[in-house]
Parts: sequence; C-alpha cells; structure tokens
Amino acid sequence: MSMLEILEKRGYKFRKHTEEFGLGIPSVVDFDLKLREVLKYEGIDGLEECLKNRMYSPPWGLWTFPSFDIKKNLPRRPDVVLAQDGKVCCTIVVPENSPIYMSFAKEFVDEIKTDYGIELCIVDENAVQPEALEKQHLILFGGSHQNRMALELALKYRTMFVDAGVPGEDGWIVTTHCGLNARGHNIAQVCSDADNKAKVMDILKDNVAEYGLSLLLRNVHRVEQGSVMKQHFPSWENYKESLPGRVPHFKGKDVEAPDDLQELSELLALGFDGGTFGNYISNTAPVDIAVGCAHYYHLSGDERALELFHKLLFRLVDYYLKTPGGASYPSDLDFRVGVLILYYSRLEHLPLFSEEDRLLLGNMLLSCTRAVHEHAFKNWAVEDYTVRHNHETFPALSLTYASEYFSRFNVDEINHYIATWDKYSKQVFEKGLWNRSKQKENSRSYEPFVYNHAASYSFFTGCDLQLFSNGMFRQLCEREFVATDNFFRAVDYGDTPIKMQAVDSVSARLLAARQDGTIRWFAGEGFRREPRYTGKELHDYPGIRLHQEANPPESGEWENRPLDENFMNDFAPDFPHEFAFDKLAFRTGWNDEDQYLLLEGVGEINKISHAHYETNGIVRLNHLGRHWIVSNGYGKRIGVKDRSKAFSSRQLGPLDHNMLILKDEEGKIVRDLPMNALIQLGQEKDILYSTSALLGYGHANWFRTLVVNSGEYVLVIDRIQALDKALEKAHIEWNCLGKVSEMDGGFRIEQDGIFMDIISPSDWPAEQRVADQSLSWKQALNPGVYPYAEFPLTKLVSHAPGIGAGRSSTLVNLLAAHRGTSEYSLESPRENQVIVKGPVSASQRTKVVDGDLSVNGRNGQCDVRFADVPDLPAPFKE
Repeated sequence: MSMLEILEKRGYKFRKHTEEFGLGIPSVVDFDLKLREVLKYEGIDGLEECLKNRMYSPPWGLWTFPSFDIKKNLPRRPDVVLAQDGKVCCTIVVPENSPIYMSFAKEFVDEIKTDYGIELCIVDENAVQPEALEKQHLILFGGSHQNRMALELALKYRTMFVDAGVPGEDGWIVTTHCGLNARGHNIAQVCSDADNKAKVMDILKDNVAEYGLSLLLRNVHRVEQGSVMKQHFPSWENYKESLPGRVPHFKGKDVEAPDDLQELSELLALGFDGGTFGNYISNTAPVDIAVGCAHYYHLSGDERALELFHKLLFRLVDYYLKTPGGASYPSDLDFRVGVLILYYSRLEHLPLFSEEDRLLLGNMLLSCTRAVHEHAFKNWAVEDYTVRHNHETFPALSLTYASEYFSRFNVDEINHYIATWDKYSKQVFEKGLWNRSKQKENSRSYEPFVYNHAASYSFFTGCDLQLFSNGMFRQLCEREFVATDNFFRAVDYGDTPIKMQAVDSVSARLLAARQDGTIRWFAGEGFRREPRYTGKELHDYPGIRLHQEANPPESGEWENRPLDENFMNDFAPDFPHEFAFDKLAFRTGWNDEDQYLLLEGVGEINKISHAHYETNGIVRLNHLGRHWIVSNGYGKRIGVKDRSKAFSSRQLGPLDHNMLILKDEEGKIVRDLPMNALIQLGQEKDILYSTSALLGYGHANWFRTLVVNSGEYVLVIDRIQALDKALEKAHIEWNCLGKVSEMDGGFRIEQDGIFMDIISPSDWPAEQRVADQSLSWKQALNPGVYPYAEFPLTKLVSHAPGIGAGRSSTLVNLLAAHRGTSEYSLESPRENQVIVKGPVSASQRTKVVDGDLSVNGRNGQCDVRFADVPDLPAPFKE
C-alpha cells in the first residue's frame, strides 16, 4: 500500500513544510490549491516533481509531512539467526573466568548440537570486538557489569539496558536486542545467577526454532526483576498515574490518567498544544513520555508500555497532520528526535507494528528529522568554532542517530539529506576542540550535556574524539563531584532546577566504563542511595551501570577545581590565569550530618551561557543534616507561565544569591561581574581559609575571606573597598531555608529543632526580607520533599554604610549550626579583629599567619585578625 493510500485510509492528508520561522508559528500546513491539484491528478510522482521544480527552494529543501521517500519498509528481522543453510551465523560471548556463565553457554551449545547438529562457538569477552556484529549475530552471557563485550555494545548502541542495576543480583533477563544495524544482526543477552539457571535455560531452548533453512533463536523479552529493582521500579499503575504530571500543560491541575491506553495517549497528546505563539509552554512532553514508555518496556517487559509507545507515535502524527491551522516546530524537538528514532528502530520489528504503521511512521520521522536539520542550520549554524553549546550538540547527535537509521533504506533522495546531516554533525563534534574540560556553559545541569553527547557520538560512530584519553572528561566529572554536596545532591549553580534526589551522573557512569577509583564510586553512589530506573530517558544512557566501589574518597581538605585554560583564553584572556578557579568546596564527609560549602568562581561573563550572576557567592552551606544557605536556584519567577517570558525574567542579576549587591548611579543593580580571583588558600589542621576577590566590580573591590573550623562553623569576612567613587546602597545577602528570628547580634534560623546562628558584630543595619522569585524552590519545598523548611525562602540583608572613595568597610558573619544546647558568640574587641567563642573542637593550638590574615585557635576560641583590605598580588597591581 502506498503512502497516499495509507493516509486516506486513516483519515490523514499530506501537509507541506514551509519554513521554520520560530516557535509557535505554524510551519507544517495544508497544501495550497496547486499542490492539491498536482496530487489529485499526477499522484506522488507529480508531487515530487513539483516540489523539486518550485522557484523557491531554501538550502534545506522543500518536503511534505509525512515524507513519501520511503516506499518500502526495511525487512522485519526480530530474531537471532544461529545458522543458515547449515552454516553457523552466531557467536556466543561469555565473561572471562566466569564458570557460571560458561556452564550456561556450554549447556546451550550442547543442546543445539544434540537437537540440530549445529555446533556454536564460545569465546570469551576479550576475543571479539563490537565490530563483530556487522558480520554475525551474537549471544551475550552477562550484563555490561560482567561482560566487557556487553559493556562496549551498550556504549555503542545506547538502548541496551542490562547492567548492575537491571535486573539486579537476584533477578534475571533473557532478551533480544534487534534493529541495531543495517545488516539486521541481532543480540540475545542473558543475565542470571546460578539459582535461576534452569528457568533461564528453558526459556532459551524453548525459543529455538527451525524456519526454512534457518535455525533461529526467536525474539524473546522476559524480565524477572531482582528484589532491589522490584522495590524501586514503579508498577505500571503508578507509572501510568505519573505521566500527566510530566506534561507542563497540566502543571497545577489534578489530572487522572485513564486506564484505556487510547484515551491516555489522547490525554497526553494535549501536551503538544502548548506551542501557541505568545503563550509558549514546552510542548514536547509527549515525545519524552513515548521514549520513557519504550524504556519502561525494556526494563519490565510490560506490553502496555509498548502499546502506549506505539499510540504516542501516532499522536505525534496527529499533531502534525490534524492540528487546525497547521503545526509548529515542537520546542526542542532537536533534543529528542534522535533518541525517539533509536527506540523506534529497536521496536518496529515487533508484531505490534503493522507494515502500514512502519511505512507511515518511518516517513513521519524522516520529515521530523529534516525539520530538526533546518532548525539547527538556521539557529545553530556551526563553523570552525573552538567551543560548543548544548543547542549545537543536541541536534548533531539526533542527526547522527537519524542518519544511521535512514541510511539503511539506501534511497537516493534520503541519502542526499543524510550527507548534509553528517556534515553538520562532523562540524559539531569532529572540528571542535575537545582538549578542554569546560565549553561555554556554567551550570551544574547543562555543562555535562556537550561532553555526554560527544561521548555518545564517539561510541556510536567509532570516531575517537580523545575525550577519555586526554583527561578532559575526567576534569568535567571532578567538577560535578565537587558540586555534589554531602547529601549527594547536585548543587544548583547556574540555571539548574533544585533537586532533592541523590544525583546520578551519566558523565561519571560513562567515565567509569573507562576508569575506576573515585569516579567509579561517584558513578554508583547516587543509585545506591536512591535507586531510580525511570524519568530521565532523554538524558540517560542505560546499560552502563557497573558494580560500585565500596569506599568514599577522603574528605576534610579544600576541593579546588581550576578553571580550564582554554575557557579562560576565550572568555577572560587578560585575567591572570594562576588566580582563576572554577569551584571551591569543603566537606567533612558524605553523610547527612557533615559540613559542606561551595563557593562560585565563574559567574556571569559576557557570552557564557546558562550562568547566574553568582561570582564569589556561597552557593550552598550544609551542616547537621540541613541545607542552610542556598542559591535561589533556576530563577524562573512564580506566576510567569509563558515560557519565553519566564526565560527573559528569570535573571535579576546578583539578587537572590549570597553575595555583595551594588547599585550604580541610576539605582540599577550592577551586573558587570569580573572574574573571581583566588588570592589566598590554605589549611592548618582543622582550620581552613581562603580569600577570593572581585576586583573592579562596580567601582569597588570586594574581598571575601572564609575561615572554616572543620565540622564547627564558617567565618565570612567581607571587605569592600570603594575605588574612584563612593558606594551607596550596597548590601550583602543570605538566602536561607527555615524559620528566622532575631537574636542578640544577629539572626537564628530553625529547621525542625536544628539551628544555625548568623552572628555579626558590625554596625551594618540588618533586616529580613522574603526571597520569593524562585519557582524551583517552591516546587522543592511545597510538596514536603524537604521536610524541614517551607516556602518562601528568607533573605537576610546587611546594608553597608556609605563608603567614601578610597575607603573600605568590613562585614563579618559567623555561620554556625548547632542543636540548641550550645551557642557561639562573636566578639570584635578592636577594628579588624574578631574572636569566635563557643564549643569548638579545635581546642588544641592552631596558628595561621598568611599575608594580612592571622588565625590563632586555642582554649576553645579562635582569634582572627586581618587588614582593611588584603595586599593585591603583583599581576593585579599592574
């Protein structure tokens, strides 16, 4: 049946793609009169000729939705071919030195030889490479945590999912991975312990069958989840009920998920309607949910998830072909279409997808890919840049996946497009400079994307980008490590939504496939604390969870991550590189009670993306099982529903961050934040200290000195020096979680019986304000995910007195958490001296003398002395 006949049978009509003018503006619209007449009288051939000869044809071409270029489906190849015409077509791969899996393999080989006279070959994991799949089918015994070959294939094909977490120690899986390559060679994979051997072997033997001259291992997908996975993997009912909550269109609404899958798909498809121009909401949630359903099916074997995946693909067809007035480019479709195609290519061989389904969906996904290319070509054109942005690498990776899939059809018109897609991807990934650990983004959530995409491209294409061999990927992971707090939660520097779950770093898991030690521990710790199997399918990379390293790394010293040299050369070439830093953290350990602090070194510099104005700010301070000082997160403001307005209004400069706020002559917040200079860093026993500085910040130099008494308190000394003009209306703020009350010399914050005192001996007037801009913190606190504080946050503001030109002023704050039975006090017996008194553990004599700073700890107190301002290093005096 032709595409035209399929469309007419299902109540669809061809539409034409015009041009991607912008989000919310229809670009897939009904045919004009001429095209309707051509199609009616000349058919598909006439339509194709008409489009080719149109006077206006942009570089990305003209096409229809759906495409009509795919005339014939790929052969349906769901099975593993063991032998053809008596010739063996399959190799069995077992882990080296694994008696259990060797016994599995030998029993299977013996059974096949006895019943069919075919002797299959067994090799260990080191005797074969991933390229072998181009020549033959494979049977893998063991997950990627047990079998090196399984790990290499999981890295290459991304959708393989059997690892240390799936199905878990006491579970088992017998599955077929199909649709992996153009040759149609498939992989059967078995993961089980010895206790389940009889059950697993029966499934294997029962699925062996003769078909003509072929001996096949029929497509099989059987999953018995282990006890940990059963405990944490959502039931179908719970998973189904969660799906409407993933649609931004339904936020704040009580939407029940119907049991009927057709009705559920239609409900979720309402998420496509958020693209109306002027009232823009992200409208690709149905695509993400479709990918999630495919992943859920892989992990569970539940046919309902597969059926919903199938139906959501057709809701995408409905969106493009039935939306009145035309359909617009779904927001960030370029992020998603490649992963959608990956999962479709793996599942289209199953009986649920009819031949008509496959022809329609293949052509529809082809048209979507062409739209993604145009969007990327127009909005993220790439030349020989030396840095990359995730809006370049997302579409490039999608086009890479799409290119491989559509090349299987070997159609000239499609191959013409593939050549342009491959060119774009090569420009993005192969011409970039990957000898850097930081590209152009400064955000805990965004920075890893470019590197994860580059790694995916490298594994998928076999192109060695040297991401792992030159240490750049490791430096990225180490930065993630430093910006993960003692709760194992991601610290929200830059544009990063607040997450109260343990972080699961895809970057660390990718690196752990190549390296071990600290990175291996980091890659597994989040999952150990909080096993999660669903919810991040777009960004995830299944099948690469390895056995966890047992012991956490040592703590108790500064964790200083240097700023990448190439990043400096691009964005701050004149800044003395030896004083730059990216992130500075301290922690006493990785338990909830431990102390943790993160100081920001970069901030908002011209042309850096997704950064916040947070330079020299304390992004987070934790102690005694609580978050005390926090950044105000992603910054999208409460009540702003229009996504475009939310993006434009989310940044209020340095406001809502824990730093010095200055105003210019017109009363506007100063947003010009220079690079942060780390001019002092040291440690003596349990006393750690640092001084960082913003020099030339709004006619001022701002020095922030931290004195940390490990496990006890943090002393913050802020020295503000006016330069050529007097400073008026400057203030320093702390954004806090918890109930705040005034106390002698400062404020006390309470969170469910645990306290933090913020004490200052200065004459700076202080007040409480409400910090209510962050929708992200509202979402984190309102549902009670963090049970110790309620929304809104409290902002504590200390106002600087007027500082004359050439003069300076100092604010000292003691930040000390306690359980209410002991108190700290802070005295200032003379100018530029403070004494911390209280139940400090560092009662033994500890003395620091470093430049202008001296710290003398003994007899349960700490005497700190300093100059009006530090002496600047020589490079800053020039």
